[in-house]
Amino acid sequence: MDEDRLSASGSTGGSPPRSWRSVTLLLTSFLAVALCTQLLAAAAPQIASAWDIDVRSLAAPMAAGWIGAGVGTVLGGIAGDRIGRRWSVIVAIALSGGATFGTVLTTDPGDLAILRLFAGVGLGGCYPPALALLTESVAEPRRGMMVSLAMVAGPLGIAACSLLAMAWFPDGDWKGLFAAVGIALLALAAVLVILLPESPHFTRGVGHAVGRSGRAASTVAPLFAPEHRGKTLRLAFCFASVFIAVAAVLSWIPALLAVQGLSPELASGSPTAWSIGGIIGSLVAGWMMTRRGALAALQLFAVGGIGGFLLLAIAPVSAGLLLALLGLVGLLLSAMITCAFGYATACYPDAVRATGVGFADMIGRVGAVAGSFGGVFLIDAAGASGFYIGLAALLGGTALVLVQRRVSER
Repeated sequence: MDEDRLSASGSTGGSPPRSWRSVTLLLTSFLAVALCTQLLAAAAPQIASAWDIDVRSLAAPMAAGWIGAGVGTVLGGIAGDRIGRRWSVIVAIALSGGATFGTVLTTDPGDLAILRLFAGVGLGGCYPPALALLTESVAEPRRGMMVSLAMVAGPLGIAACSLLAMAWFPDGDWKGLFAAVGIALLALAAVLVILLPESPHFTRGVGHAVGRSGRAASTVAPLFAPEHRGKTLRLAFCFASVFIAVAAVLSWIPALLAVQGLSPELASGSPTAWSIGGIIGSLVAGWMMTRRGALAALQLFAVGGIGGFLLLAIAPVSAGLLLALLGLVGLLLSAMITCAFGYATACYPDAVRATGVGFADMIGRVGAVAGSFGGVFLIDAAGASGFYIGLAALLGGTALVLVQRRVSER
């Protein structure tokens, strides 16, 4: 299998209307998942006020959602390869919708944490089979752009959640918002039951093989078989490093820019520059993958990310320049994440593709937690310049690992 290409197999079969119906439904699912992921953060002030508690008391429900998502990515990937992409996506969205709707019955952070844990399992579990189904539903030349559109759904969903919360909360009705989103997710699951077709790859290949032999991967062990071990380890390192960098920046850059001399207003709004760059980066990554392949594009953006962090380390304290560089780094790192997911879908055969994507995504989420905690230690130890240089070095390691793969082949 050529990992540089966006797919391990050729045409998907199926009529174009059927394929584009799948694409529309799956991109809608990605958007809904991103919106629901941000829901608790958007509603936290209203919940704290309604329950007369400190907003920090909601840390456990928020953490439970992320923990559930990490578990869900692995379970969803395994389920996608075992029972099919279609039903794995439907069950995951229905689970998240039911748990989100059930939030209206909660009266304390403990109950909320339990429901957010189940919602997180559903939200995380949707992603690997949905991404596998999305890339398998279109012809190979379009797969890179499909991955990029799935990545763009993330920031768009977060923005949609913010706008929805702003429109909903003048009356303080946070339960109504959770109920509406939960019902919408359950309705989406029902629509998917009726309209979403199964992956032609799973139907013709994996499903038939499972039906004959009764054997399908029920753990991540096949990812470490001799023929996949090197790819799995490369992906794990790549996902961990880029998610560490992203989480470190998003968690600490507002505080860091304030210390560097930016006004509190500009520092607090700095993630906006990142988000704009991220949307552009995801789309650029899709264009690059269709022309150079996922691995080559990933290497290119990794080198660009190194340069972006080094420029931040030496840049003078200027609001316009720092925000522009932050937007550039957001573009490059978002492009890296998009290419990493594209590379993950290309690395594995049909039988373990969703499992591979889920495992890589789980490693990335663990890396994000490490980046959130590790960023502050890096700032304390080395200051602003050291923070940026440390992240550049991390991406340098990623670039070396990716380059080593090509050198070993030659």
